[in-house]
Amino acid sequence: MDDIKKHRDQIDSIDRAIIDLLAQRMSHVKNIGMIKKGQDIAPFDDNRWQEVLHDRIELGKKLGLSMRMIKHIWNSIHEHALEIEKSNE
Repeated sequence: MDDIKKHRDQIDSIDRAIIDLLAQRMSHVKNIGMIKKGQDIAPFDDNRWQEVLHDRIELGKKLGLSMRMIKHIWNSIHEHALEIEKSNE
């Protein structure tokens, strides 16, 4: 049972780091949204999105993660990022 607790404690620590990194990412998204608004650029850039998704899938594959999981996670992150960028409109 102590082994399980050790691993769970590590997972909890990693989860906190992930949430902190997501908050940092969304702060940059908000800044990009303000810049795009000032330059009259649409929030969604399909070319950039395809580039990001492809890069993250490839990175995930190299690290032994499933493409399905990476696509699911990044689609969710992207959806929320677009909401933030659009809130600047």
